[in-house]
Amino acid sequence: MARSRMALRRSTGRRAAVYLRKSTDQQEASIPGQRQAVHDYASRHGYEIVAEYVDAGISGVDSVTHRKDFARMVTDAEAGKFEFIIAWDLSRITRSDPMAAAAELLPLRQSGIKLATTDRSEPIDWHSFAGILMMNIES
Repeated sequence: MARSRMALRRSTGRRAAVYLRKSTDQQEASIPGQRQAVHDYASRHGYEIVAEYVDAGISGVDSVTHRKDFARMVTDAEAGKFEFIIAWDLSRITRSDPMAAAAELLPLRQSGIKLATTDRSEPIDWHSFAGILMMNIES
């Protein structure tokens, strides 16, 4: 019991899940490279990584039904296990057209999740007009 209280006191209040994805088997260094960059980013920006999800060899255009760990991540987000998702860049989350991406990401938005990527200093806030616009431009 004392150990869990200490862990709670050390929590940053910025609980994050890591999402890693590579499109093809030819990208062998992709997952380890993404993992290193994401963990470095989390450390620099004060995130506490509480979960990791990996979809290897799966296109970002594929529906989340084909990306099993993405679907599991959405379920865990809805359960309140974290407040942020950290990915290497937006293309790791989705490469779908903006309307399909919006539908797939809606459960994350409804759960209050924000998306942080290693190529930006602040997370994308899906609740703001600017965040939604940025998401559509970049996807």
